[in-house]
Amino acid sequence: AKTKKPKLVIIIDDISNKSQLNKLKALKIKINPSIFPPNKMNMKNHLLAKGLKHYLIHLPLESRSKAMNKMHKTIFTNYSQKQIDKRIKEIRKLFPNAKYINNHTGSKFSENYKASKKLYKALIKNGFIFIDSKTSYKSKFKKIAKEFNKRYLQNEHFIDNKQNINIILK
Repeated sequence: AKTKKPKLVIIIDDISNKSQLNKLKALKIKINPSIFPPNKMNMKNHLLAKGLKHYLIHLPLESRSKAMNKMHKTIFTNYSQKQIDKRIKEIRKLFPNAKYINNHTGSKFSENYKASKKLYKALIKNGFIFIDSKTSYKSKFKKIAKEFNKRYLQNEHFIDNKQNINIILK
């Protein structure tokens, strides 16, 4: 009989260049990079996923921060189903082997039931599994996952919420 062992998945968000990816690989432990879709800083980010067995796509969603909302092709709460579908199809073409997507920012988006449901529908249609970064405790994704009869996956803990090495190490 198999013993039930605790499982820990470490996700490193905001991956946008080869140097960052190489530093993760050098750690020699299983760490899952969450790669930004192509953006103005690097229009070839999708190529970072080539040859990777485990990775996520770090999808920018509308935040309460105007600065964060300036990211290339952020998905906003006022987008129609058609606009969201188009963006997720685009992401699928860029990352044909990807299984998982987590949200970059998205506090405003994840609190909006209607918008989150449109996104969830598009993700399922394109074969993605969503991991809620849980940028807001008011996120609607748990409720939506249940409605779609899907397992809800979420971030349990940000290790770098406080920019202090001792707190991060702890």
